[in-house]
Amino acid sequence: MFILLIIAAFLIPSPYVILSPGNPQNVLGSAITISGTKVYPTTGELSVTSVLVTDPDSYITGFDVLYAW
Repeated sequence: MFILLIIAAFLIPSPYVILSPGNPQNVLGSAITISGTKVYPTTGELSVTSVLVTDPDSYITGFDVLYAW
């Protein structure tokens, strides 16, 4: 009986919203442009990250909650 309750807890949708980091995007070349002066090549990155937020009405299982944790 306990095993069935655990399985049901992982399969029944949960009323949670998951916040997780998105993929970093290198925007050094596309976001910054300089004209009218000498420009030196860059070797680094300027990464911008995004945040992924799920919809409160989305289907989130216990597995999704554990994976996001």
